[in-house]
Amino acid sequence: MALFRRLFLCLLLLTLGMGGVFAADITAKMDSVRREMKSLKGKERMRAWNVLYNYAFQSGEEHSSMQTLDEWIADAHEHHDEWSESVARQNKLVDYYNLAKYDSVRSTAQEAMDFCRDKEGLTRKFFEAWHLLICSYHAQGQYNTAIREGRKMHVEAMLKNDIFGQSMAYYNMGNVYYTMRHFRQSVDALEQSVRLLQREDSSESVLLEVYPYFGDALEAQKDYKKLDEMTREWGKHVEHFGKNKQNQLDMPPIYANYYIGRTQALLGLGRTGEARQALKEAEKNISDSTSFEWLYLLYYNAELARRDGNYDEALRLNAERIRLSHVIVDKPTMIPIHLQRADILYSAGRYKEAAEMYKQVYHIDDSMNTMQTREQLNEMSTFFQVDELKVQNEEQQDLYSKIIGAMVIFALLLFLIHRYIAARKLKQKNNELARSNAELQLANEKAQESSRMKNAFIRNISHEIRTPLNILNGFTQVLLDQEGQLSATERADISQRVEENSKHMSELVNKMLEMSEISSTVIERTEVVNASTIVDRAVEMSGITHTTAPGQPASPVSFAIQNEVDDALTVTTNSHYAQRALRHLLENARKFTRQGYVHLYATADGQMVTFMVEDTGIGVPKEAREKIFGEFVKLDEYESGSGIGLPLARNIARKLGGDIVLDTTYTGGARFVMTLPI
Repeated sequence: MALFRRLFLCLLLLTLGMGGVFAADITAKMDSVRREMKSLKGKERMRAWNVLYNYAFQSGEEHSSMQTLDEWIADAHEHHDEWSESVARQNKLVDYYNLAKYDSVRSTAQEAMDFCRDKEGLTRKFFEAWHLLICSYHAQGQYNTAIREGRKMHVEAMLKNDIFGQSMAYYNMGNVYYTMRHFRQSVDALEQSVRLLQREDSSESVLLEVYPYFGDALEAQKDYKKLDEMTREWGKHVEHFGKNKQNQLDMPPIYANYYIGRTQALLGLGRTGEARQALKEAEKNISDSTSFEWLYLLYYNAELARRDGNYDEALRLNAERIRLSHVIVDKPTMIPIHLQRADILYSAGRYKEAAEMYKQVYHIDDSMNTMQTREQLNEMSTFFQVDELKVQNEEQQDLYSKIIGAMVIFALLLFLIHRYIAARKLKQKNNELARSNAELQLANEKAQESSRMKNAFIRNISHEIRTPLNILNGFTQVLLDQEGQLSATERADISQRVEENSKHMSELVNKMLEMSEISSTVIERTEVVNASTIVDRAVEMSGITHTTAPGQPASPVSFAIQNEVDDALTVTTNSHYAQRALRHLLENARKFTRQGYVHLYATADGQMVTFMVEDTGIGVPKEAREKIFGEFVKLDEYESGSGIGLPLARNIARKLGGDIVLDTTYTGGARFVMTLPI
């Protein structure tokens, strides 16, 4: 929740002190301020700009707000008031961020950083602008870029010996790691941020904003002992800040977040009574049912109701929490709140519903990991394109420098032409070395990225195996715990699901082994086999003719073979692998055909034998035609399957001297054509 709560806090910080203004008279107030401003100078004039901007922001008109900020920046620049100009630039940056205009955030942040860089008294503004730049990358899922910027920010802050900058660098990296669900790294980074901020009394307000995220990370890591110790420190800072805070209107959210942190620690330690009291204290300080503190209140009240055995109330609170998560898009909490619902159902003895919810949780987890992997791959692809453009640009600039240098030297130093030629040759060699070094560096970065992609691949496969494995564990536990309380129907249903997931996991492992075998094997094509035999064996291996189990209704999918190949026709190939490739096509067709038919056609000419598998299934979208033969590509993340069958079949066919293609002219479903040389 760290990312989205920050959005809320940015907006809150921007709007503090702006209450009491009614929309009906905002325009009149703005006109009044503009008239008074004509006679104001110095700090009074800059304060008037701040008031005018607050009115413009309160009006809700983006154009008016941005125009006022541009005028303020121009006026502050003209009067050489660097502090006021930095404040106006920061307000503009926050406005763009809250409007989710992230491209504008990046350009505006860079302008603000360039303006504030190395100016006395503006170092903090410099790092605040950098902070929002990182937030924009974080919000768009560009996690690698956000982490890289955070590290650069930390190095810059170390060089400037600026504690605030160092702490904000750790704070940003901690939040990005949390969203990526790298909880250990998140805890380490946020702890560094807290320790640095504790050294500066002037940063106590920022420290109180960092504590809630540190608490979330410790709870995700299940380090409740450390969370308990941390919240005790947190409480001392809240007490100290409250005594010295002039505007007590700011305190309720601070108290609410602190007591929520105490609730997290106490629940984790099993001290339910104390946790209940802490949550009541948090509720006293929450008046807005659309705030993020309210979401936490719903979650932990549901947990307390579950522990009390009040399952209906727990489910009601959880349902409201899930509903609000769709209103306020909050991906990192999707898994915990759905997992909480599964736990409530399990505690209530509603095991079948609990099992379904656990299954849904793992699907959400897999979907989020897949989406995150794709975003990172897209991001890395962008990196490579940018790096290539930078190399090209540097080469062009270098060429221009050579031309200008040659013209100047020829005009002014003609008598040194021989020395110039020698120097130019040396420079060319140096440039070649520089380009070679750049290419080596780029190759190294690509190798590192390849390693990261390999790790992502392993993680995805782990998820594919883990999902059925966890379902098996869950149902096994249900059978062990409730053996005497389950009906025959429930036991049969659970047995069927256990069998299905065992089969799914076994098929996945077999296909992985098969893919590994094919990629490293040279297939011998020396066996003379009857073409019709390949058809018969592949059909038998696929089990496609066994669509109806004994005692079950007839399948809505029919299967037929139209074999036009001469019975005497033989093919010089490898029958074992040829049958496997055709079997994968048949299994794929049956999997995605809900009703209608699957047909297998076999034909031959003088050189090739062709096997065509045609179905009336869901088909292949136009935009996915080039992707489906990629390894682990799935058109629907929620469909069963591993995304291995089609690429494996094509790989085999090509090693046999043939190919597998998708017939894009067929629109009734999908039609795959496999060819083998005779």
